[in-house]
This record gives sequence, C-alpha cells and structure tokens, in this order.
Amino acid sequence: MTAESIFPQLVHRVHYPKWNYAKIIPICEGLVRGARENSHLEVGNAQSSVMNTDAMPHTLAVFKPFYDWLHPQIERVLFDDWHFEPNVAYFINDSWVNRHGPGGETTAHTHGVAAMAISAYLQVPDQSGDIEFMDPNERMWRMFFRSHQPGQWTPLKVAQGDVLMFPGWLDHRTQPNLNHLGRDRWVLTTNIFCYKPMLAR
Repeated sequence: MTAESIFPQLVHRVHYPKWNYAKIIPICEGLVRGARENSHLEVGNAQSSVMNTDAMPHTLAVFKPFYDWLHPQIERVLFDDWHFEPNVAYFINDSWVNRHGPGGETTAHTHGVAAMAISAYLQVPDQSGDIEFMDPNERMWRMFFRSHQPGQWTPLKVAQGDVLMFPGWLDHRTQPNLNHLGRDRWVLTTNIFCYKPMLAR
C-alpha cells in the first residue's frame, strides 16, 4: 500500500549553508534592541525585532546574499508546488528576528494575509526547541475516534541553517528553549505577500 500525495505540500524545507554566524548574530542583537517594544507573541525570555520597522533584515546589505538565494526557492514553491497563477507577483512585505533565551518561546499564531511565511534558523543549540504546526484539517478529524486529543500540535525538528516555507494561514508556534547551557535560539522570519497586477487599459 502507498499513500498518494495528491495535494500541495504545505511545509517545505531547504538549507542555507552560507551564514556568517559571527557577523550575523551581533547584528540581530542590535535589531532586537532597536525595537520600540516587544511582540505580545513572545513569552518568557524571548524578544523580537518585529516592531523595529526602521531596520528590517531584508533591507540590510548583510542579509542580501541570503535573500538573493531565497527568491528562486520562493518561486519554486509558489508556482511549481502551490500552483499560483504565473502572472501573480510577490514581494517581501516585512521581516524580523526572534531571540529565544532559556525558557523563551513564541506562542500560537498565523501570519494573516501573507501568502507565505518563511522561518530561517540562524542559531539552534541542542534542546533549544522546535517549531510546531496545527493540522488544518483538525476540526474535520474531531468527529472520529483518533488516538490523540483534539488540538494536538505536531512538532517539526529543525537544525541550524534550515529554512522553512509554509502558508501564512497555517497555525504554528515554537517550543520553549530548554538548552541547558543557556544559549539562545535565533530565527529570521519573512512574510511574502502576493498580488495580481492590473491589466493595462
């Protein structure tokens, strides 16, 4: 028996091996310090630069090699796997970094009208926690006698250098950072928006 994959895959993983961590992490620390306030989604020992709209990562030269590499990955998922119409245009709307110190985590959320959310893992120490997704069909499964409790989250193991791409509407959250040496987990997040250009009149 084989399981047939007849629908678009929701979560895609690629790997970016060219981060200069010694250079990137201090810049990320500065981005977090520059945020006018923390995000309400960050709890415990966690901080986000999402409110630092004056210096978003995708606008900074140090991140340009990553985003140059990322664009073909975005296009492959949007057009080849998710079957967006070929005349749909996309752009990076916003980006930020999250720091999760010991005990820090990001609570459950979606990315609203973003067509795609992207999580790039800059620093992932041992036992620093993974990302978790909610099955979008969970409400449909609830009428049956399944072996798990309704509302259960499914973790996805991540490693340093991983880049995950998934629909912005997909519910997700992080596990708390339980690294016993007190090392931080750093994640770069990017929102992709889409629109259909108007035909010339």
